[in-house]
Amino acid sequence: MNPLTDLSGVKSTGVLKFFNDAKNFGFFVNESDGEDVFFHYDDIKDTKLSKDLLREAKNKYLIKFAFVI
Repeated sequence: MNPLTDLSGVKSTGVLKFFNDAKNFGFFVNESDGEDVFFHYDDIKDTKLSKDLLREAKNKYLIKFAFVI
């Protein structure tokens, strides 16, 4: 089972802060402590979120993630 799609073990939630589609990485802001959480696109590509959506999200959309640290 994929930990990014199986939310039964969710430990934290966060909001997308930044995504660089040229380098395939970004950061979430952990809602529990405000700390940045680094991620690589390979870690989330199974969620079917496109790089274009992630790149444009900061100005147009609020994207919230659930993750296990």
